[in-house]
Amino acid sequence: MIGNFFRDETGATPIEYGAIGALLSIAVVTGAHMIGISVGNFLAPIKFALN
Repeated sequence: MIGNFFRDETGATPIEYGAIGALLSIAVVTGAHMIGISVGNFLAPIKFALN
C-alpha cells in the first residue's frame, strides 16, 4: 500500500505547475518591489527640489 502511494505519479503535474506558479509569482513581486524602490530613490531628488 505504501509502495503504491510512492509509485503513483498521478497528480504530480498539477502540483509541479502550482509550485512553478508560486515561485514565479514570488519572483515577480520581489522584482516589482525592487524596481519601485529604485525608481523612488531616483526620483527623490526631484521631489525635494520641487518642494
